[in-house]
Amino acid sequence: MKEKSEAVAEGTVTEQQWVPVQRVVFPGESDTSLWPLYVDWGVAPSSAALSASQGDQKALTLRQFEMPRGVDATRTSMLIPARERLSLATYFNAFPASYWQRWTDVRNIRLTLKLSKRAVVEVMRSSARGTFTPVATRAGSGELSFDIPLNRFGDGGWIWPEITALKEDVELEWGTWSVPSREGDRHANVTVGITTYNLPEDCLTQAERFQAEPEVLDHIAEILIVDQGNKNVKDCERYPRLQEELGSKLRVIEQANLGGSGGFSRGMYEMLKNPDSDYVLLLDDDAVIEPEGLLRALAFAEHTLTPTIVGGHMFNANERTILHSMGETIDAHKFWWGAVNPELATVDLAQRTIRNDPRLNRRIDVAYNGWWMCLIPKPVVAEIGLSLPFFIKWDDSEYGLRAAEHGFPTVSLPGAAVWHVPWTEKDDGLDWQAYFHQRNRWVAALLHSPYPRGASFPKTSLASDVRALLSLQYYSADLRRQGLKDVLLGPGHLHPSMHTRAAEARAKAKEYTDARLMTEAADFPAVHRKKPAPVGTKPDSRAQFMSKAIAGITKQFLPEGEHREDRVEDVLSSTDARWWRLANLNSALVSNAEGSGAWRYQRDAKHYRRALAESIALHAELIRRWASLSREYREALPELVSVQAWEKTFGL
Repeated sequence: MKEKSEAVAEGTVTEQQWVPVQRVVFPGESDTSLWPLYVDWGVAPSSAALSASQGDQKALTLRQFEMPRGVDATRTSMLIPARERLSLATYFNAFPASYWQRWTDVRNIRLTLKLSKRAVVEVMRSSARGTFTPVATRAGSGELSFDIPLNRFGDGGWIWPEITALKEDVELEWGTWSVPSREGDRHANVTVGITTYNLPEDCLTQAERFQAEPEVLDHIAEILIVDQGNKNVKDCERYPRLQEELGSKLRVIEQANLGGSGGFSRGMYEMLKNPDSDYVLLLDDDAVIEPEGLLRALAFAEHTLTPTIVGGHMFNANERTILHSMGETIDAHKFWWGAVNPELATVDLAQRTIRNDPRLNRRIDVAYNGWWMCLIPKPVVAEIGLSLPFFIKWDDSEYGLRAAEHGFPTVSLPGAAVWHVPWTEKDDGLDWQAYFHQRNRWVAALLHSPYPRGASFPKTSLASDVRALLSLQYYSADLRRQGLKDVLLGPGHLHPSMHTRAAEARAKAKEYTDARLMTEAADFPAVHRKKPAPVGTKPDSRAQFMSKAIAGITKQFLPEGEHREDRVEDVLSSTDARWWRLANLNSALVSNAEGSGAWRYQRDAKHYRRALAESIALHAELIRRWASLSREYREALPELVSVQAWEKTFGL
């Protein structure tokens, strides 16, 4: 849809064609819990009140969300009851002006609303400090357009409308945010690359979400499902019907299980081969996407100053108004990932909005975006290659670092998002995936660390091994050491190991009591100890930390005492199972993060001593060989990520 501009608010561009880049949307009827992410009601706290409370977040007034009576809505329209004030200062409907000003060539944005009856529209803008002010106000009906310059959003800020119905109910029939058209604008298309292992129904549900949105489907070259499991997509009852309806827009490729990096690399590979595709959207099979986010990411990417990776945020699938993080970065000194702003990790957008929390108005610049939802332009893949053959873990973060070194930034764009189970509710650092956490982190550090010998990274890596051993987690500790041994083998092992390492790591679990999950309460051992176990508390000072560490390490050299299969000394939840508690025990029953069972931890002094000595030796060897290994991996990188190398691994 293109429209000519008329003389309206400040910043008007006359006789200009405009192209929509963001629609006003609302959740489906069955998603009532999601309303706070799309709409707000009433008058917001004053900017003065927000400014006064910036130093004390507890002083902020939390939103008490309640939908007025009489509200009715479709996907793109909403009935506003008489005398009610609708605000679109929300995650999915405000316009992220700061991101557009910083990363694109757009300098004017147009908001167009179509109203069934006369209402008052007030267009607001916010600053990075969270203060906000009206930039245009008008009463009217029909199509109302407002042009706003993007020139005052350097560090943050949004734009949004607030609509007040007067004496009658008013229907907001539709709303769009548009940018000036340019010569050479194209109809860009996307390959949606979904990687799956035994979640075939989830993949088909993803395809149906896109099918239900014709405007989104129009920009999809194909939905490519890379099926790597033994519960196949093509065997699902829904598949034949969906394949017939979507035709060439749905394609399933079956290949060996090559993990996330293998599945997503296949998506990149197929996108490169497709002349009708300009981007690949990497999407987890069990992620629930807001389909409008694809259009927004695509429109944003089409206007960036240089080819840019555009990622979506991740909401918690179990608590669906909680935004798990507004952006990810890498601590180069420790070489570890984390939230750019920890204050905004797990923020509940049912209570916090851009109208009542200044922190949400700052632009968040990232180092990478997780591949739960990530749009990558064809020129980026063509220049820097596919993913490293990591199987899982660190493939997305390494790719973001590699892209940045080639001049391609990553932007995590508000308004583009999925719902996904967060990593805080998984034990992937304790199971077979511990191997990939360790090995891939080391390879990524050897490739991208700016420090000689990795700064504090080797020290933190060794500390993690010690922590695992003090926690009686011998399975994950042993897998971590195997990862270090493989790093020392050099880059030649990466592609061949794609077919073997995961299976080997899983098989090794049979050798460890702390890796065999008990799911029946009748199988749980009884708790018995002659003397009560000391209640371990988290060390809150360096002195306490050292004291507990020395005490825990000392205990590992003492005899274990009587060992009985039907007894343990304590029972701990997954959140309480920390090294400063487990190091005091000979045995414990520890529940897993998702609550489906428990593991038995059993202290083994001989194993501890042998494993600790080996870990120290491996870390010393890696530090000694850092420079040569770094050079070896960097020289091999172009070949490792090349189309030709991946074709061999795909078996093509």
